[in-house]
Amino acid sequence: MFLHRPPFETTRRTVTAGDGDRDAAQAWFLERGLPAALTARNRSRHVLPRSAPGLAGYATIVVALLVIFLVTGSSDVYVDGAPTPAETVVLGVIVLLVPLALVVGRVVSRIQSRRTQAIVSVVSVAVAACASVIQDGLAELPATVVVVVIVLIATATGVGAVLGWALRLTVTQLAAMGALFVSALPVMLLTVVVFFNGYVWMLSSTISQSRLFLALSFLFSVTAAFIVSSSRSGCAPCSSRSAGPAAPTT
Repeated sequence: MFLHRPPFETTRRTVTAGDGDRDAAQAWFLERGLPAALTARNRSRHVLPRSAPGLAGYATIVVALLVIFLVTGSSDVYVDGAPTPAETVVLGVIVLLVPLALVVGRVVSRIQSRRTQAIVSVVSVAVAACASVIQDGLAELPATVVVVVIVLIATATGVGAVLGWALRLTVTQLAAMGALFVSALPVMLLTVVVFFNGYVWMLSSTISQSRLFLALSFLFSVTAAFIVSSSRSGCAPCSSRSAGPAAPTT
């Protein structure tokens, strides 16, 4: 006896799989800052969950401003002379304001569930509205609504995807610049400590010629080691790619 699956179940699963593939393809374009590759209808799909990083970052900023208001009793910050402990807290909040908002937005963007992102969006709007009302009363509520609408419109039009891609690219380039700075640090130290140091040149005029050549040989060896190591690390991906997969053994 054979059991046949009803045809409507196969059709339903096929449609669901197609929707999942379409969402994955749209997410691929949006993550790479290419919203123009999608139609206006596809760009406006799932606006509320996709707006969660921006709304969470905005809520973080509003809450930080509320903390400043509760500490100082005013929305304005004045530091005259040596800062008091309260003013130190306010200055710390101001310094960490933008990085904290970026970190919160990044964490929210890594959430996989659209339902969870939608809940985060709603909670962020509610928190931002409550913080604005506590700080400046109901007169600040229309400004919060305007900011939320701008975030939703930017997400629906693809501007938010471009800004997010640009921000991620900037962070990646800054991290790469830090790695380059660390790799170039030995040469910079040699240049600053040796070539721009008057005492070193005064000492070189008093030592013998053989010792001077030994010192120069040491500096050249350090420079050569740095160049070789940097060249090997830069050429390693090319050599591994050109080598290809290893031949199977019999």
